[in-house]
Amino acid sequence: MREHGVKEFPDPDGEGRLTLRARPGSGLDPNSPTFKAAQEGCRKLMPQPGPAERERNRVASLKYSKCMRDHGLKAFPDPNPDGGMRIEMKPGSDMDPQNPKFQAAEEACKSLRPEGKGAVGGPITDGKPGA
Repeated sequence: MREHGVKEFPDPDGEGRLTLRARPGSGLDPNSPTFKAAQEGCRKLMPQPGPAERERNRVASLKYSKCMRDHGLKAFPDPNPDGGMRIEMKPGSDMDPQNPKFQAAEEACKSLRPEGKGAVGGPITDGKPGA
């Protein structure tokens, strides 16, 4: 991702988890043309979970989504059938990661956040696990 222009893209931690804190206006904005192009260019390199891990991710993501909604983010989506999510970050709304309401819900639900190998440990920004 860095080679494709996303200079702030982090390395995974020692367990293979990737924490991606998306911020509009930064190089980590998943809606930016640079990020989208880099993501497409690197898609073949992304780890692909097996069926059992996808099901664990889906179940964990359902619990996380419910928790986020229970903590005031009514628009927080359920995962797709593979356990991945697409979260549309909307600056100035409840779905803005900089919004205190979003941050409070994320803090309350962090123990439920899917953390499988290659999973995103933070706001999930793409429709595929580990994106």
